[in-house]
Amino acid sequence: MNTTTTDASPPVCGSRALTSLQQAFNSALTRQLPTADVSLLVAYSGGLDSHVLLWLAKLWAEARPSSHVRAIYIDHGLQKQSDRWGEHCAQVCSNLGIPLQVLAVQVETNGEQSPEEAARTARYLALQQAMQMGEFLVTGHHADDQAETLLLQLMRGAGVRGLSSMPECGEFGCGFHLRPLLNCPAETLVQAGAELDLRWIDDPSNSDQRYDRNLIRHSVMPLLKARWPSLALNLSRTAAHCHEAAEISAFAAESLLGQCKDQLQLSLGVFGGLPVLHRKNLLRHWIESQGYRPPSSAQLNRMLADLVDASSDSAGLVNFGDAQIRRYRNTLYLGLRGVLESVKDFEYRWSDTQSPLVIAETGRVLTRADITFRPGSVPTGSVIVQNRRGGERIQLAGRSHSKTIKALLQEKGCPPWERSRVPLVFVDGELAAIIDIGVSAAFSSRITTS
Repeated sequence: MNTTTTDASPPVCGSRALTSLQQAFNSALTRQLPTADVSLLVAYSGGLDSHVLLWLAKLWAEARPSSHVRAIYIDHGLQKQSDRWGEHCAQVCSNLGIPLQVLAVQVETNGEQSPEEAARTARYLALQQAMQMGEFLVTGHHADDQAETLLLQLMRGAGVRGLSSMPECGEFGCGFHLRPLLNCPAETLVQAGAELDLRWIDDPSNSDQRYDRNLIRHSVMPLLKARWPSLALNLSRTAAHCHEAAEISAFAAESLLGQCKDQLQLSLGVFGGLPVLHRKNLLRHWIESQGYRPPSSAQLNRMLADLVDASSDSAGLVNFGDAQIRRYRNTLYLGLRGVLESVKDFEYRWSDTQSPLVIAETGRVLTRADITFRPGSVPTGSVIVQNRRGGERIQLAGRSHSKTIKALLQEKGCPPWERSRVPLVFVDGELAAIIDIGVSAAFSSRITTS
């Protein structure tokens, strides 16, 4: 590995590969950027792809003085040479006159992610945090990367959304993520690197075929390309077709989801008359639109059977990943695991009502503004906050009879798992408020526990 480089300004006249890449780069930016006066953040690893990308960004900026380009190097710390790689990146950027930001990240692995997935997660989180408002992150993903991603998704049995692989442009952090070279084969980048006489870093882990992507890159793709030379471009085109199909499906689902007032709640009425495939599409898009990983086909089938198509009095629950969906009456509720479940009994003595009270069991924070005291009176005793225990009854203003708090919560449409989370505030032994449902009981109501 030779990381020595001058990269000042080698001649580029007659560089056919570079010209082809520059045309693709400029075309993508013209297509995706609102104006030419934008800021680009180049994800620079020191490798060939990002090195060529850095040159393309430099040429773009030179032709557009109002634009701005900077680079960022993410040090995963997984290789002993990573410090030297950072120095190499700094030298290249200095020679090109491009500011470089270096960020070190901690890669944490768990049972659900492979080491490469964990590194990718850490890298993209760091990139998001480094983004400036409205900035465009540009990465050197090319047609071969897209083809590898499509094959990986096929091996995982992904649907149309997964087979869409990587989009050319999408929202990212406080800006956007642009992949301007997705339609360019890897060979063109290699040729451009040679034309520019670049020196780049070869990460030894990229040759380790214990990783799925490397196995596809070094063993599967060469075999397929020998039979189908245009494989990378063809698979990249297939991914684009899948992306279009996924966008059409998303548009159909969004038109139905627009009828819902709460994005975490989905009325079963929207499923009326829809074929099974459209019901699955609606469920999947609803879940993805709220930031959750999509469920598997088996989980989607279970949701339809246990939640959507179940009898009217069904109250099913389906867990998937770190999320869950519950049904109450004619509505589906989506949330993190545990959020849609009842909590244990809690009781807090609120000594200083001028300070907020945190209910650890629910994460709710109460303030004095949540409680209505009797006119002209100040509580002389204790303020107790607790959830209901069962059997509590309350008589509201203008009512001749009392009713259970459970019945009151049912009237308000409060789901069963939420009823244990509703705080009851007692002032001097009398109910002052039932928080979250807009019921004040301090003045003309009374409560009993029998």
